[in-house]
Amino acid sequence: MTLNILNKPEHVNYNGVEYLLIVIDSSNISRIFLQILYYKENGYSNFAFLYSYKNINLPVTRIIEKLKIDYLYKLIKEYDMNFAFINFPMCVFEKDILKPAIKSKYENKMILFNDSNYLALLNDSCGKMMPVVCKDCKFNGECNGVENGYAESFGIKEFTPIQSNDYFYMKNVDKISAFKNPLLKKLATKALDDLRNEDHYMRKRMVFVDSFPNMLTESSKERFVYYIYNRKEDFFKTMDFILNFFDKAFIEDLKPFIVNSNQIVISCSIMGDDVLRKTLYFSMDNFDLKSIEYISKKFNVPLDFTNNPAGIGIDFKNDTISSIKIYYNREKVTINELKQFVCDVILPDKKYFLKFLNSLTKPLNCVWIDYKYKNDKLISKRIDISMQYNIYRLKQLYTLFNIPINYFDDKDIYTLSFEVPVSTDDVEKEKINFYYALN
Repeated sequence: MTLNILNKPEHVNYNGVEYLLIVIDSSNISRIFLQILYYKENGYSNFAFLYSYKNINLPVTRIIEKLKIDYLYKLIKEYDMNFAFINFPMCVFEKDILKPAIKSKYENKMILFNDSNYLALLNDSCGKMMPVVCKDCKFNGECNGVENGYAESFGIKEFTPIQSNDYFYMKNVDKISAFKNPLLKKLATKALDDLRNEDHYMRKRMVFVDSFPNMLTESSKERFVYYIYNRKEDFFKTMDFILNFFDKAFIEDLKPFIVNSNQIVISCSIMGDDVLRKTLYFSMDNFDLKSIEYISKKFNVPLDFTNNPAGIGIDFKNDTISSIKIYYNREKVTINELKQFVCDVILPDKKYFLKFLNSLTKPLNCVWIDYKYKNDKLISKRIDISMQYNIYRLKQLYTLFNIPINYFDDKDIYTLSFEVPVSTDDVEKEKINFYYALN
């Protein structure tokens, strides 16, 4: 693939698509969105951002914060825009711009110009360099590194090598080998083999779960979660894989809906009763209203459309459906809203939750709300907080929940969830779950 500079210097052409070039500098960084909307009114829908630290004297991750990537996704959804990024390192693009959770949904709308010809746009005769930390990166040999002088100005802490799926396999294989339940070990091994054979970076992810305060007790034994960010091109292969876990007739019945899901999640666990539990979750982000209503009627679960239904989870116990969950996507919630969520929970069982909420000063990002039913009766509520977007919260957890000081070592905390019962009659007690991948 080559990048050709057209006669008009404000445009670039990549793979036959023409992009309006926006050179990021101190004069436009605060009003780039106004520029985009202005050009949209003049018929433009494709935009390329050219970054050079020499134009603005800010590190690349700071530029990403100022660009407000989440707003770019909204523009794509509303106006079918396309965005390209020039002179952004591949690791930063993969982790901070085209984030894994939305990769399959936007991978054709947010692209990286990874071609040395863009140096002509920079008018940079000094070229680029590859930091030492990049030598073990999956994309070493494809990425052009950073501009000469960048490391001296800002350091290289922003750049972390992207590991291959084989690397993740080796990191997880010992954890799975330690599983005592043979069936759970077999299923986890299938997932891990699938991860190892995956060609696309971070389209799939293996996550483990620890529960506090009973992490070291028999009530919380073994559990893994396998995330699949769905691509229609690979869907039939994905369906074949899912059939290793769930009944074929059941999956075939859901196929028309799963194919349109952005995310599929398989969870398997062995709890204190030694019974295998499995969950199939699929997102409804891309569903139209008619499809969502059909799902609601099919599983006989009411939906609160005011809270934006995000997905459905079907729980199995001994291969029989035990409960249906509807997940709601709340991107931003206030502390008062979260407190209201547990207002009917008895005080002793929500003390950890309230203790955590009372320590917060900002609204949380990426919060999911889940209701757990048993025999049509609401037995517990759960709130999932994405720690990828709220990483600063981790500092509070050691003292709040009496977690061992070294617990977070070598762990990439994916989600923190609070599950609280709604009455004193329930066997279920309050749980604080950490979903994590091994670094």
